[in-house]
Amino acid sequence: MQIDSLQWLLIVGALLTASVLANVFARRLGTPILLLFLIIGIASQGMMPELSLSQIQFVASLCLAIILFDGGINTDHSRFRVGLKPALSLATLGVFITAMFTGVAASWLFDLPLVYGLLLGSIIASTDAAAVFGILGSSGQRLSERISATLEIESGSNDPMAVFLTLAVISWIQQDSANFLEQVQLFAQQMGLGLAIGWASGKGASEMLKRLAFSTSFSALLATGLALVVFSGTSWLGGSGFLAVYIAGVMLANQRNMFSVQQFHTSLAWMGQIALFLMLGLLVDLQDLWALAMPSLLISLLLMFVARPLAVWISLWWFKFSWRENAFISWVGLRGAVPVVLATFPLVAGIDYANIYFDAAFFVVILSLIIQGWTVPHASKLFKVVLPPLQTPVHQSEFADGKQLLGFTISHDWRAGEVEQHNWPAGVVPVFFAKGGEQHMAVDESTQLVKGDVLYLVCPGEQEEALQEQFTYDNRRTNKTQRAFFGDFKVQGSTLLADLGAVYGLEVSNLSATTVAELFEQQFKRPVVGDEVNLGAMTLVVHKIADGQCFEASLRF
Repeated sequence: MQIDSLQWLLIVGALLTASVLANVFARRLGTPILLLFLIIGIASQGMMPELSLSQIQFVASLCLAIILFDGGINTDHSRFRVGLKPALSLATLGVFITAMFTGVAASWLFDLPLVYGLLLGSIIASTDAAAVFGILGSSGQRLSERISATLEIESGSNDPMAVFLTLAVISWIQQDSANFLEQVQLFAQQMGLGLAIGWASGKGASEMLKRLAFSTSFSALLATGLALVVFSGTSWLGGSGFLAVYIAGVMLANQRNMFSVQQFHTSLAWMGQIALFLMLGLLVDLQDLWALAMPSLLISLLLMFVARPLAVWISLWWFKFSWRENAFISWVGLRGAVPVVLATFPLVAGIDYANIYFDAAFFVVILSLIIQGWTVPHASKLFKVVLPPLQTPVHQSEFADGKQLLGFTISHDWRAGEVEQHNWPAGVVPVFFAKGGEQHMAVDESTQLVKGDVLYLVCPGEQEEALQEQFTYDNRRTNKTQRAFFGDFKVQGSTLLADLGAVYGLEVSNLSATTVAELFEQQFKRPVVGDEVNLGAMTLVVHKIADGQCFEASLRF
């Protein structure tokens, strides 16, 4: 199919526009937006020329690199302290268990020799960063930090293990034992170089942004250039470019004046996700999928309901996850573009049954998006892992020196002087307000606000959540939700359990000298907001965290 440059631009622009507009319908219908991108791609078949295997791998790799960099650059370092160890366990041991169990099942369901079944299991073993970031980001829910950090870091770091297993089984099929040993070395090399280059390049870029005065636009372009250099350079040197670009993003995440850079890359990452899933839709052959429908359906269900949960429960055995958290993490084992890209490896290597791998991987991805992606918000409520939402600002922009300008809608009337005298978080300064969305006036001692006005405040980046929480409690509707989850009474982390026992008649004799903060540290090691400890008729819930410890807890009876 011959297409000139103008027709190319017309088709690409139309697909991009349709994909962005589909987001509106996805939110109204509760449909995973990535699934709609895939459907638009399927509906557009015949409009675009066929892609070669090398083109598929190039486009998919570029899009994944952009998505992973965005995931890293929007990750707070504290999330690594909470989720790194369990995520690495899932990214290595979890992927191995999933691959082995699914591979044995695939051998039987597709009537393949065992080693060929293990190859299919390896291809579909890893979760997909694009799918996980996309689903969690678009769900609009506030999850426990331990859960969201674990899922995001896992999906950003489990590709090397899946690549290693896939190449190792291909070597086994080719009966090349020397090559198998080389693959073991390659895995260590990919992990080592990916971590080292990602850390070093991210650290260097952080210093560069500190010392050189870049405008916001050039900072965003510099970060984009860095991501491409790190990904391609690490891959060229034999490391994992995916891991390196994610780590580089993490190293940049906590730099000052990064809000606009993060916004730019979030938009870029959405473009990458659109391109990625449109391409997958264009590649789908529905007739081939239908021919493998029954075994592919069964392997998908086994992966979702048996292999992934088994891998999660074993991998997280050593960590303080409740059965509800384990169940939810099991359900968010979303598959995306990575299995399809890995399915091209047997095609390139000339392995028998290569077409089965490609079509089965597509089927698994589609079912994962339909069944798991569609139900993630419902699963979070079912397993009670979602936290009450915070009041979101109607306006957010970068200010200076790591500060932001945030605008919040007022939910009740404020009398004169109340705005200036309010006990705002440290460093937060109200500057002006807007009436009717147009008339802007400076805040002073005579300022009176009515419901519907928008108040604008300068806020240090580290106080954003505290400010959101204040406006949440000012709003009657959201306040009711917060109180139902956390309870009505608050205690400091330094409070002795003996004092709580004396006031509320609780039996805590064996813990009388223990503080609330120490109790949560004993139970969870690194507590996060929403963690609970039951003390008979009362439940203690972590409400605020400071320096990795419970600073404030709530009492729920």
